[in-house]
Amino acid sequence: MSIVVPAYNAQDTLNATLTSLRNQTFERLEIFVVDDGSRDATAAVASSHAAADPRVRLIQQRNGGVARARNAGLAEAEGSYVAFVDADDLCAPERTSKMLAAMWRMGDDCALAYTWSTHIDGSGRIVAESQRSEHEGWVHDELCKINFVGNGSAALVRTDVARAVGGFDPTLREVGAQGCEDIDFYLRVARRHKFAVVREFLTGYRQSVSNMSSDGMQMYRSFRRVERRHGREVPAARAALKLGRKYVLGWLLSLASLHGRYRTYWKLVPRLALIAPRWAYNIVVTHRVTSPGEELPIVDDALLADSRNPDRGARFPIGGPVVTGASHV
Repeated sequence: MSIVVPAYNAQDTLNATLTSLRNQTFERLEIFVVDDGSRDATAAVASSHAAADPRVRLIQQRNGGVARARNAGLAEAEGSYVAFVDADDLCAPERTSKMLAAMWRMGDDCALAYTWSTHIDGSGRIVAESQRSEHEGWVHDELCKINFVGNGSAALVRTDVARAVGGFDPTLREVGAQGCEDIDFYLRVARRHKFAVVREFLTGYRQSVSNMSSDGMQMYRSFRRVERRHGREVPAARAALKLGRKYVLGWLLSLASLHGRYRTYWKLVPRLALIAPRWAYNIVVTHRVTSPGEELPIVDDALLADSRNPDRGARFPIGGPVVTGASHV
């Protein structure tokens, strides 16, 4: 089992991430930290963990973006399965074991397992839960409509399949459209293989106002590029992808409105009007981002402190206290 951790200027969060990975109950791991040209102490943090735990290895490269960093780790992976965990996210101790069990339960056609995600703040405390997706099996059509996996850290995939589909696409960054590398990768896997879901919140996904789709137009460009390419390659998926574009626009509009990014907001509204004019009109008139036929606004739960979540404020479980590399886990 291989785990790839792309890391860029992650000195403040990498200790906790590596602690959570070293504390996995499934211990037969190799952990690659890919330092993507960091300008801080990221490499030193990773080296400290590598000195304490032979399962941790550091790979250093010039800055090339998250796709190139993930691909660098994928190229080195020797495990039959690989997970990609961002350097500010966390994994519950039993996560790997339960994801592997879910894949084996689904059978030979299954190539990817994912868990539900808990959104965490800068200190690793639970803010809110993500949606509880039930999608598994042949999921390509649903995945075209919405990225129910949720983020790049929530999945585990067969290594041979990850390589067969070409890994992650670095050209999105090269053309100024970084952001949808995850859904692009998941869609390519879903064309040929089943997914399995672990119905537990075993991934801690860290979102902050400073990093959550801060460039809404870039995210939109990224999705459009992914949509066009997959639409060309799978013409039968075009209608579902167009619906997915509606929901991406609704999500980006909700973020822009919530955080006062009004220039981005008014750039996105006309794009929504082209494919869903009544929905766009409703947004402008009511100043409320609603999903078609529904009353509730499309707003990521992580952006709202969900007081109904009984675990809100608790620390995400990582199997022990955060350690530096010099301490054995």
